[in-house]
Amino acid sequence: MSSSAQCPGFVSVSDGYCPLGWETFGSSCYLFSRSALSWHEARDWCNGHESHLVILMSDEEWDFVTRLSAGSFYWVGLTDEKSGRWEWVNQTPYVMNRRRWKPGQPDSWTGHGLGPGDEDCAHIHNDGRLNDLHCSTRLPCCPLLAEQSELVLNAPLSFISGTLTSQFDQLLPLSSWFLFMCQIKTF
Repeated sequence: MSSSAQCPGFVSVSDGYCPLGWETFGSSCYLFSRSALSWHEARDWCNGHESHLVILMSDEEWDFVTRLSAGSFYWVGLTDEKSGRWEWVNQTPYVMNRRRWKPGQPDSWTGHGLGPGDEDCAHIHNDGRLNDLHCSTRLPCCPLLAEQSELVLNAPLSFISGTLTSQFDQLLPLSSWFLFMCQIKTF
């Protein structure tokens, strides 16, 4: 998103503020989505909304994201699908840090029964550590996280009986189990 972009119904990003429903940390905005999508669908959704799956570059950013995602599973922008080496969605190589991963992970397990390929996409597990999963994984049902919702970036939202709706009449469920985070740079 350009620094001068305006989002209808939201504060200008050029003012250093995040759109409604996004969380601020440093110079980035974070959206903790409630939609259950595959890793590729989540990546495409973020890209289509002028953002990207979250890229975690500092200990402080890891702490911020894992604190807000506690108790849930979230896709992050980390994959080894193309090169066989873990890298972020912006092609920045991931420097392996075992303390960030669940014990024994990543393991590239192939016994999942989800079609060809192994576990090439990373998510934050409900304990705040990384795990690798098959990129097509979509899992249902989880407790809601306070202060977190899905956002259609260029559309005003309204609440209608437990769902968010946009001006495009797109229903966005507020409860699901496998989620994703988008990140935009604000300034």
